[in-house]
Amino acid sequence: MKSLNNNFARVTCMSCPSHCEVKPNASLRVSFCQEYCFCTWPEASRYFSLGIMEGLLKQQYHYLYLGCVFVDFSISYLRFFTDKKWLDYLYETKLKIVLVCDRHLRPLANYWYKHHKDIFLIIYQQDNLKSAGDKLKKRFIYQRDAFFHGLSLSTLEFDVLGALIAGEDCNHLARGRHLDIRAVYAAKRRAEKKMGADTNTPCIISPTQIGRYIMKGWLFLVIAIVGEVIATSALKSSEGFTKLAPSAVVIIGYGIAFYFLSLVLKSIPVGVAYAVWSGLGVVIITAIAWLLHGQKL
Repeated sequence: MKSLNNNFARVTCMSCPSHCEVKPNASLRVSFCQEYCFCTWPEASRYFSLGIMEGLLKQQYHYLYLGCVFVDFSISYLRFFTDKKWLDYLYETKLKIVLVCDRHLRPLANYWYKHHKDIFLIIYQQDNLKSAGDKLKKRFIYQRDAFFHGLSLSTLEFDVLGALIAGEDCNHLARGRHLDIRAVYAAKRRAEKKMGADTNTPCIISPTQIGRYIMKGWLFLVIAIVGEVIATSALKSSEGFTKLAPSAVVIIGYGIAFYFLSLVLKSIPVGVAYAVWSGLGVVIITAIAWLLHGQKL
């Protein structure tokens, strides 16, 4: 966890306005504080923290007898939850670990809850604020098994999921674990079915793969701009689509531009893509008109 940036390594208490640091460098005031410590992790989840504070803690504060760290156990952070480092890191805070999971990561949250007693409670996606608060209060009284619901990943499914997200392919995974390749693919399909998400989607692939995915998006944007520039430049020569060759260039150019622009929007926000596409396109087309056709700027 030390390799993570500050937004993911830091754990701060939100019980009072001081927001004392709990991890990685515990504030001296935490040792002498008389209040229970409540935190959220990762710290980058601003709206998650606000929801926990306003929707849960302010309503249940007087019924909680131990400090807790609430984990944003959502698919956006899946790559952190496929090995035990995050759990060991949060366990060092000595706070009760509460997972707040979305519908996709419910089977993974259940896996961790089933195999590791360090996890205090899971709040599921369908739990409203009242039921979440009731669960939190009752968990201090009842056995933990009473709060486990739904499907869980098997050990093989968990291992396959973690390896794939880390960047391994199925063939390498099968050889390294001395498994039949069909067993690996079957485990992958079962995990995806339980989670309702494809392991190849951008939000859950490894950081290296994410970088490649975004770079490919920028490459597609360059192709879209080139297609638009060529088509617009040929528009004058087509003379109102009366000449076959220039007209074909216009149609093909715009077709390529719009096709690759649609691919761009899978990895680059629409506002950014449109601003770059239209801005650079106008500049290049204006320069071509000035240099080749003698038009005034």
